[in-house]
Amino acid sequence: MAGSRRFHMYSQARSIPYFQWWKESELMQDALESAATRVFDPETARKYIISVTETEVDEGLLKAEDSIARQAIWLRRNIEDIDCQESSYALSRFTGERMRKIIYIAECLGAQEKVEKAHRMLRELKEHRLERRLNPDQFFHYNVHWVGREGIEPETSEEHRKYMARLCKDFTDNMISMVTQAIRKRKLLHDRLTEECLQHIRLCQAKCAEFHGRTETLERIKSYLLDTSTTAPLVVHGISGTGKTSILAMSANLCKT
Repeated sequence: MAGSRRFHMYSQARSIPYFQWWKESELMQDALESAATRVFDPETARKYIISVTETEVDEGLLKAEDSIARQAIWLRRNIEDIDCQESSYALSRFTGERMRKIIYIAECLGAQEKVEKAHRMLRELKEHRLERRLNPDQFFHYNVHWVGREGIEPETSEEHRKYMARLCKDFTDNMISMVTQAIRKRKLLHDRLTEECLQHIRLCQAKCAEFHGRTETLERIKSYLLDTSTTAPLVVHGISGTGKTSILAMSANLCKT
């Protein structure tokens, strides 16, 4: 009992600076958001408003090339009655890092408008931006209900056991499929001819990285290649170690410009 009381007192002592930090952090975030929306255009200001998680989704998926976006899958869980639950730490675990802090602050200060704003931003990300970016076959929806104190309890809920089993199977099957397709594609690209061409490219890049000078020789090669009056091949010759390979590598590299 004494140990339990000490732990309770320790938890209360920790919660005071913990709450104070979150309160001050939210004040700083509000000031930064207000300044950003006044100074910058809406798109530039977004990075000072959105959460770290949304920034990761932005950079890793929404702004990525189509070929990269096609490698993503979205396992979207929807707790149908989550809005009916009372504010709690367990609830905040399902609402994202920024919203978790907002809900905690709102619970203590009554700032309900912050919670509503966070929910709007989350809906915008999920129901508009993500859905427009991904194809239907990249979506996997799971509708479940809140159970007990923790929300998701596969140990006690048959519905949640089935949900977890389906989610794990969908994830595993899709990862295996995508990895297998990537391996097949890689094998198709790496036949003997392709591999030999890649070896030449790597050698060319290595020689160019160490190349210095020889401007006069490069200019002579350029003039010869641009001369439309002759169709004879260009031959570069010299004794071993005089840099013939490097000169040809740099010539090939400069042909692009």
